[in-house]
Amino acid sequence: MSVPNQNRMKRGFQIALLLAVVFSLLPFALVWLIYRVVPSPEDISRHIANVNPSIGSDVLSAIAQGVVLFFNGLVYMIMVIIGAALLFDVTWKRKKIIQSRSPWQVYLGYLLTVTLLVSMFASEILHYWAKALWGTARAPTLTLLVILLGLTVFVARIMSKLPIKVEDTNLGSFIMVIYVSYAIFKILSEGFNPFILWSEVLRTELIPSYANAFFLLFLPAIFSFVLMLLDVFVIKRIADGKL
Repeated sequence: MSVPNQNRMKRGFQIALLLAVVFSLLPFALVWLIYRVVPSPEDISRHIANVNPSIGSDVLSAIAQGVVLFFNGLVYMIMVIIGAALLFDVTWKRKKIIQSRSPWQVYLGYLLTVTLLVSMFASEILHYWAKALWGTARAPTLTLLVILLGLTVFVARIMSKLPIKVEDTNLGSFIMVIYVSYAIFKILSEGFNPFILWSEVLRTELIPSYANAFFLLFLPAIFSFVLMLLDVFVIKRIADGKL
């Protein structure tokens, strides 16, 4: 690196350090402007002791919850990515990871994708409804959600096999990328966990629990099989040049 570039990088690091110090102290400066006083270390320690006398155990509990949340989110992200990879072409070093797909792989891809995305969207749509009402009062909403979401993934997969592009981007693959990106965003920003959601909707009264169970895997499993049959028929016609 040339001397001018080194000087510019050094100057840039100095400015960055100055900005870090300024923005770190800015909130404290605002507190001082509001109250016109700086608390002493004794005041701070006394306040912490009064507010949270068991801070040690709470810290350990928070660490454990954070680790569990991280690994649950990691499992969910892996499942979403696997579901997408079973339906859409994923390349590594310009080589397809899955060269050809059998019907069971296509079915599993639809099942994972539809089940996980339905859980994510349902948690938002039915956020203000009691979990016991999901499969009863909100059954039409959940049914339509499963059907529309499954058909959207199906259409996106079909479009990914057709030469339909906008600015060199395949529209079908683009739709799936949006879904996967949104799922990862929801995990990282809100800590969404479908396993906790499923546990809550199944821990209600007996009859509502059975109604909720219908939408967790039964309906997505049956509808994913239907989508797989349609998928095999349509993809074959595309490969034969009939579509």
